[in-house]
Amino acid sequence: MYCIKTENFYLGFRPYVYQNYLRAPVNTNLEVEIISYGFSAKTVIDIDIRKLAAFAVYLNRLYESLSGSARLEEPYGEQGYIEFEASARGHVKIEGRLAKYTAEYAQRLQFQNEIDQTNLKNFAQSLLADFTAYME
Repeated sequence: MYCIKTENFYLGFRPYVYQNYLRAPVNTNLEVEIISYGFSAKTVIDIDIRKLAAFAVYLNRLYESLSGSARLEEPYGEQGYIEFEASARGHVKIEGRLAKYTAEYAQRLQFQNEIDQTNLKNFAQSLLADFTAYME
């Protein structure tokens, strides 16, 4: 589990990579959990593991330079996403949209929050270390 936790924010990633389908455009289920100022969601987005690896590279660059952005987006369906963007004074803005469907209901959570750059370090470096092997 990869996570960021602050007083008013929690983001957790748990990727499940399907090694036999690496050539497919979607080969990874990414379980995402968000708690932002009391609102929460837990769902799965379908992604390409190479996109997660690229996201990790951009996220580390953002951490190191405190500039730019990193976005991970689901290519199909509701196109759920999570985006990190450098902001002023050593902060990083995090926003996104997640959705979950059942046979009867649709749930959606759109969120925004901000963390200190130091809260990003372990999350970004762990993702990079574990998924660099999947770079294109």
